Amino acid sequence: MFRLFFSPLHRLEPFVPLLLRLAIGATLIAHGFQFSPEKFAAIVQGAWGLPFPLLIGWYVTLLMFVGGSFIALGFLTRLVTIPLIVHMLLAIFMVEINRGFAPAESGGMQVPVLLIAGLFVLLVTGPGQASLDRLIGWDGGWTRKSAEDSRKVASMN
Repeated sequence: MFRLFFSPLHRLEPFVPLLLRLAIGATLIAHGFQFSPEKFAAIVQGAWGLPFPLLIGWYVTLLMFVGGSFIALGFLTRLVTIPLIVHMLLAIFMVEINRGFAPAESGGMQVPVLLIAGLFVLLVTGPGQASLDRLIGWDGGWTRKSAEDSRKVASMN
């Protein structure tokens, strides 16, 4: 019964990374609209007293917009996931940790945690077939054969 129902779903497998990338990209871009570089700089300066608040504000704003766009398009996907994961970890430990996981008001760690999980999946699995990385030939995907070859090389050392 279950096999009959779920067996056609394997045809959708190539589109799963695309769906994940579009959801993550849209979320990052939407969150980028919440702050201008100047507004984020004021928060950085007032709350944490970090140096170069305007530079940090511009970096975070561009990271959200450009990084979110690159993730959605599947462009430089694995590379872009790393600073985005770091940014989400900082958001959790510098801001959201005091609010809890899912407070009744707004905020909380649930969105950054979900973004980290999705970004980690993209870092490990790559952008998928429907991506600019794959179209350009920058990410051919990690195959089982290449993973086995890596284990063989590691066992020789």
